[in-house]
Amino acid sequence: MINSRRIHGHCEPVDMTTEQLADARVLAAALAGVAADRLSDEEVRAAVNSMGEWFRDTAPLSAADAATIILDGVRAGTWRILVGDDALALDAAMRADPLDLYRPDSPTLAAVFPDMPRREE
Repeated sequence: MINSRRIHGHCEPVDMTTEQLADARVLAAALAGVAADRLSDEEVRAAVNSMGEWFRDTAPLSAADAATIILDGVRAGTWRILVGDDALALDAAMRADPLDLYRPDSPTLAAVFPDMPRREE
């Protein structure tokens, strides 16, 4: 997630704009299990940073393994390449109920990422 954020031209969490914070707030709130308006800007920044660090530290595939899956898919002419069990689970959840993951009270996101640390109350 950290490198994906950089590749897509997003800044580091500490430098997020008001608009970027608003976009990230919904996901951060869903992961924390709280209403979006309960999270301060600093809590959103911390959540974005934590998600990136969590994914980096717990990713079940190495970068080399992911690259192999992607390149094999490209060579085979696969138009849609899912890398890792988390991608498969997220894809299945989105196909089952495309709007569910965008609801603040969605239990699906927590089910897709059960090891993601939750915000402490």
